[in-house]
Amino acid sequence: MATFAKSTFNAQLYSASRPTYPSQLYDFIFRYHEFGAAFRSQRSGQGPRQYWRHAVDLGCGTGQATINLLRFNQVTAVDPSKKMIEAGRKYIDEELSRQGTKRFKERFKFVLSLYAHNIAAQAAHWFNWKRLWLELARVLRPYGTVAIWGYSEMRLTRYPSLTPLIDAYTHGTGPATSLGPHWQQPGRSIVENLLRDIPYPNPVTHGQFHSERRIYFSGSHFPDISYARPVVLRKKMSWGDFEAYLRSFSSLNNFQAEYPDDARHPDGDIVQRFLKTLKNGMRDADNRQSRDDLDSGEVEIEWPLALILAKKV
Repeated sequence: MATFAKSTFNAQLYSASRPTYPSQLYDFIFRYHEFGAAFRSQRSGQGPRQYWRHAVDLGCGTGQATINLLRFNQVTAVDPSKKMIEAGRKYIDEELSRQGTKRFKERFKFVLSLYAHNIAAQAAHWFNWKRLWLELARVLRPYGTVAIWGYSEMRLTRYPSLTPLIDAYTHGTGPATSLGPHWQQPGRSIVENLLRDIPYPNPVTHGQFHSERRIYFSGSHFPDISYARPVVLRKKMSWGDFEAYLRSFSSLNNFQAEYPDDARHPDGDIVQRFLKTLKNGMRDADNRQSRDDLDSGEVEIEWPLALILAKKV
């Protein structure tokens, strides 16, 4: 995550360019959390609202998941990057104003505290999970929920045949021609493998969690996952927005620092060259002759998504 703290990293661009998690993802998580809350309430004689007191967003980034936690009375957003925290505060203020819910601003705190529910959206691949599972077992209330999710490499919804072109750009081995060597590891490889490298909690915590579920909204993109659900994370973009998304990659920031002269390449920088390659592939797939009819349209992107859920005993 060190890239996000660099002075050259643009947190506002990162926030504006990222895909937005669909409402059905949060509905799925909250139903899981409510099941435990209702069961615990029956046993304790206390109301279920006590299990909606506090949520913590670990690695909150620019706050795109944090804003969806308004069901909780208090939300603590945590991130090691000052830029991300500043962008998160701004994003939440803007979203509350847009939704007409500015009165809930006091629910959001950018400090660390004890918590009854934890989420980590597109940040879980940076954690030391052997240590974190133990810490979560220590601080979570009984029947508190851990929810972890992240998405892997983008795919073109209408052009699955172009996935090798995307892989060559994002995961190739040539340091001057691909972003592959410029990702921070092992974090990137963990999210690319749909978080399957995150250890199960109970071998680490000696049985402190139960009802763990691992759900993969990956469609046919990972043939080795036989029980995958359909893809739910999609976004239609103009080509300008798609370029902005590509420029939000942390690996691009690292690439540009190592190869500053690439910006003066006669065929455009590495992003522009990739876009040209991708557009040529799309034209070939569609048997298009004209450049204008493709450039003026939209491109639909989708991302395989993994979700891990667990409850504290």
